[in-house]
Amino acid sequence: MALPVAQHFRIFQEVNQLRVITPELHERPLTPSERDTIAGILLSGKDLAFDSMRGKLKLAPGHAFNLEGASRDRLKKDITAALLSKKEHFGPGWFQLSAEQQERLVLLLLEEENEDLLLQTLMDDWGLPESQSRALAALDLPNGYSRLCRDALTNVTAQLRAEVIPYSEAVVRAGYVSHSDFSTGEIHDRLPYYAIVLQRHVGFGTNHPADRLEARYGRITNPTVHVALNQVRRVVNELIKDYGHPQQIILEVARDLKNGLQARKEIQKRQEEQRKANDRRRQDLEGLGESVSAENLMRLRLWEELAASPAERRCPYTGEPLSMRQVLSSEVEIEHILPFARTLDDSPANKTICLRRANRYKSNNTPFEAFGASADGYSWTSILERAALMPANKRKRFSEDALLRYEEEGDFLDRQLVDTQYISRITKGYLCSVCDPRQVWVTPGRLTFLLARNWGLPRKNRDDHRHHAQDAAVIGVTDRAILQKAARQSALNIEQAASRILTGLEEPWPGFRGELSTQLDQIIVSHKADHGVAGRLHNDTAYGVLGENGTLHNAQHRIPAASLTEPAHLLAVKGIGLRAQMLRAVSDLPLAQCRAGLIEVAGLCEKEAKARIKSLVQTPDKAFAQKLLDFCARRSIRRVRILETLSLIPIQDKQGKVYKGFKGDSNAYYAIHLGADGKWIGEIISTFEANGPGPQGSQTLQKLPLVARLFRNDMLAISENGAQRFYYVVKISEGKIVLAEHCEANLRKRVEAKTFTYTTRSPAALQKTRACPISVSPIGKVRYLEVPGHATEDRGDCGR
Repeated sequence: MALPVAQHFRIFQEVNQLRVITPELHERPLTPSERDTIAGILLSGKDLAFDSMRGKLKLAPGHAFNLEGASRDRLKKDITAALLSKKEHFGPGWFQLSAEQQERLVLLLLEEENEDLLLQTLMDDWGLPESQSRALAALDLPNGYSRLCRDALTNVTAQLRAEVIPYSEAVVRAGYVSHSDFSTGEIHDRLPYYAIVLQRHVGFGTNHPADRLEARYGRITNPTVHVALNQVRRVVNELIKDYGHPQQIILEVARDLKNGLQARKEIQKRQEEQRKANDRRRQDLEGLGESVSAENLMRLRLWEELAASPAERRCPYTGEPLSMRQVLSSEVEIEHILPFARTLDDSPANKTICLRRANRYKSNNTPFEAFGASADGYSWTSILERAALMPANKRKRFSEDALLRYEEEGDFLDRQLVDTQYISRITKGYLCSVCDPRQVWVTPGRLTFLLARNWGLPRKNRDDHRHHAQDAAVIGVTDRAILQKAARQSALNIEQAASRILTGLEEPWPGFRGELSTQLDQIIVSHKADHGVAGRLHNDTAYGVLGENGTLHNAQHRIPAASLTEPAHLLAVKGIGLRAQMLRAVSDLPLAQCRAGLIEVAGLCEKEAKARIKSLVQTPDKAFAQKLLDFCARRSIRRVRILETLSLIPIQDKQGKVYKGFKGDSNAYYAIHLGADGKWIGEIISTFEANGPGPQGSQTLQKLPLVARLFRNDMLAISENGAQRFYYVVKISEGKIVLAEHCEANLRKRVEAKTFTYTTRSPAALQKTRACPISVSPIGKVRYLEVPGHATEDRGDCGR
């Protein structure tokens, strides 16, 4: 959006749709002279308030504008011109540059990554002194993308400049079919990548033939929409492959949620609050001499969301206080709470600010994955306490299972409702590239609901993925004949309540309801399995190796002494001598009695040991922590070694000697093998091992035939009680595979509410049920995979 043509396009599009409202509530467009007056001020790099606009246009009192309201009091300036025309940047000479020169300069600032070369070019080619060149090189230009390609921007903007016409008319005058169609009009055999036919919706691509499709043609910046259109492409192309080219396509447009008067007032109130907050932040930035950029405004917003009181605003991860000045420096960074690479969630709800070093430490992990072990000086308990001060939509992203909730429940619905409506609007244009546009039409979501109710179809069961298929069936039969009948019937029943307005409209054909029910029962839901092995390889903490995996206290590592906050923590401290001295410091018992008590505790089970050590201390936890901290301070003990019993990933030196180990942080898949006795046995393969260069799994199992590698969301066909049922893998852990039937949805909520129970199977139990891995195509066709040890039986493809 920094390109001058993009700024000019925005301004002329907006000013051309401006309407003057007279005191009698009549509307009129601006005259060419009025339009040029307003556009000229905005293009000069100045905002224009509606109050000032009335004066500039010499309007009598009582006149208003259609675009002004409680949440908007001005039109925005040409931001690029405002920045570059400043004396410390390019200067007033910016306005004497031609359009081509302005674009060339902005592209240089955006694209040149070598700072030394950029400075040299600004001084040599543009004649700027070094001070101005450095200021330009450090300038934050407006970010974002236009939905039109550069050529379309230029052509449409020229038409908007020429006359006071709306955007839709300017598009047609520029030579495009309509304001929503920037495609070639070609009907393709298969759906191409969406950016090829939806050029106005994508950011700038490289147009380089050797680049990947996304890089070459660009992509929609909204990740949800990007993923949805790619899924549409997969499904439609699979249908074309099996059933041929479509003659008609019907789709549903998501219905807008209508707001009552009170709801509209609440929305307007929130918008006004947001506008005032941004105005206040602008004043703060100007007072500090900082650039009023989108990024700086976001930084201040995220800083305010850390806590209500400025005194409590700290880095969420380190706990260090953050001042307003510090937040605007390079020491602090905006970071995604749940990793963007794994969620594609770039919304403000998924962002916070933190110190640069904490962001580097966190890397591509969730907060729990990075800090849950309270290693390297970070305290997970303290992080959760600071997260509790944030808004609820951010606080929940710090939970241990935040990423799983995001993936399983389709989290953060506010954003997705808006995305769904946008997806519906542009999908029609996309589908017109494989079907005659006259044969592609949409039905409103409200009509789908009314037809389903009128035809006696069951209410949606959102705990079953197949409710989407019922909607699709209703949409699919809503041809033009049904639409005409619905229109006639609703006209006859106009006095009826909305739920009964289609009463009397007969089914598409006799027996439709029964046939649909039968087909829905036979649908197999496809789950997208991730067979990649990307992920966190291991915990960041390096452990000293004291023994083999499986032996007691085989691992040690150092932690801050301040982390010992309760009596049970003493049990893990290495060295009975140090443990005894610490126990004496917090209990006032004789050293010999402390030592004897610890020896006694060592022979007890964990539960009994914790109870016994607490009885020896007999001090409240807060007093315990302070006493122990004082003891460590007197002895200058800052860190202590603690012992743990862990399964470690061994790290060897050049001589092959294990000198340290790491704790695996995630599992890649469950490997099931056929044992020598004909029984299935298996083991977990960690993400670390899956990414290693050598064979995966224990040497014993490596020699046995592989039955299957089960990743999360992989699907299985299982025979139970003489019938075949289809499941998908929800999670894996040592000795068991946790499953759910293919159609089950909203699992976590239902498990927490105790209305649903997972199915858990060991490898041996799967073998008894003749489990068979399957793949399900995007249109629901099942293919059985070969399994060693099963009776030879050609199951083939099952078109469910």
